[in-house]
Amino acid sequence: MKIGFIGTGNMGKAIMKGYLSVHPGEGGMICAFDQDGDKLKAISDELGIVACEGLEQLMGFSDVVVLAVKPGNFDVVLPEISAFYQSEQVLVSIAAGISMGY
Repeated sequence: MKIGFIGTGNMGKAIMKGYLSVHPGEGGMICAFDQDGDKLKAISDELGIVACEGLEQLMGFSDVVVLAVKPGNFDVVLPEISAFYQSEQVLVSIAAGISMGY
């Protein structure tokens, strides 16, 4: 299973680290994207994950997509990924206060 993380902040990073602690050596199965390129490179180097160059690459890579962005950024991210979403992909949100009917 390939997992994509949109956002590499504290929560996204913690989930990635937790997953890799249980599944060591599977960094190549995790792809992440963050608008902050320096933060993305740092986490990629630290955890050994794939740094995606954009949302299209991340969506094409991922079986499961974790939306690890702040609730205020949903209005920007969701329209961008909708063009690349495939019906067999699972979307997981960790944003508090965003309903399923968003």
